[in-house]
Amino acid sequence: MNSIKLTVIFVLLLLFFTPALLSLGIRFIPDRQMPETGGSQKVYIGNALNFEIKNPDKNLVGVVVRVKNSTRNNTFLKLQLLNENNNLVAESVVNGLSILDGSEVRFSFSTFKDQTFKGVFTSDAIEQNAMEIYLERDSNSSAYVLLYKPASRLGLIGGIYSGWLKHLFGVK
Repeated sequence: MNSIKLTVIFVLLLLFFTPALLSLGIRFIPDRQMPETGGSQKVYIGNALNFEIKNPDKNLVGVVVRVKNSTRNNTFLKLQLLNENNNLVAESVVNGLSILDGSEVRFSFSTFKDQTFKGVFTSDAIEQNAMEIYLERDSNSSAYVLLYKPASRLGLIGGIYSGWLKHLFGVK
């Protein structure tokens, strides 16, 4: 009888502490799922792709886009973030050799809070070797996901447990 109680207590503690331990490995939180994609736009010398990032009161640390790179060329894809005065505040560069065709590519930078940015994708490729950024379905806007740094570990763990309770009791 005593071993059954200990087993039940051990299992409950394991269920309770596992999410807290696993949350220590979470570095980025996406703001949404990748939107459905439609067409794509080539990015090459003289042909940039612009989009706007509205960053609420969160710790923005990255942008993820889906890239078409059928030739796996040795050119660079660059994301520049410009503030409202068109001053460069961040830049992230990825080599085309490391981008598989149709893969999601993460552009990382230091943390930003409470700012609106203009994002600009550029490349040093010529038009024939250009990579393409997928666009949202029925739109000319690039399909992207914003990545945020968790504000606090305690808040992240609390969010995990509250999500569990909402699903457990069917609260929406």
